[in-house]
Amino acid sequence: PEAFGGQGLPFSLATVVMRAADDTVAVLSEGYESAQRRAVRREEALRREFVDDLLSGGSDPGLLAERAARFGFNIAGEHVILVGRAHRLLEDAGPVHGRVEALVLAELGGRDVLVATKDGVLVCAFPPEADLADPLVHMLHDSGDGPWRIGVGGAHRGPGGLLRSYQEALSAIELTGRAMNAEGGYSGDT
Repeated sequence: PEAFGGQGLPFSLATVVMRAADDTVAVLSEGYESAQRRAVRREEALRREFVDDLLSGGSDPGLLAERAARFGFNIAGEHVILVGRAHRLLEDAGPVHGRVEALVLAELGGRDVLVATKDGVLVCAFPPEADLADPLVHMLHDSGDGPWRIGVGGAHRGPGGLLRSYQEALSAIELTGRAMNAEGGYSGDT
């Protein structure tokens, strides 16, 4: 038998060992990727549950604060909520969500902001001093995913304030829609 690499091992044995090593690396890589995908899905599910609990108004504030800290979000602070409704339902981790999150991360570094979807509507919470409403509105209108109906709630403090700002933003969307329908010119775009 031929020697492999001057090691004196028969070529067929060296080939078997190398193939086994390649197979082992491939299996380990697949396992790692699978674990990463599960971790991302688990994190997304936790975030979705947190947003649902936060914006439903019925959760314990202490527990909400504990869960918010996991996402780098200070629910005790003052926040503004912007909501955006497109012509279709939006989903977490979708392209629109990704673009909004990228803009917010670039502006604020990801601290004390929350970007999510709830009931197919984009929800973005941020401190009022961040002044992100105008850049977000322009980015959404320029995204090609419209037409958009966009509402911005007032700046309020704490978990109750977040809920209030969210409700104000949703009301703004509904009122704008009704006004445009009454005038006969509503196209879904704001």
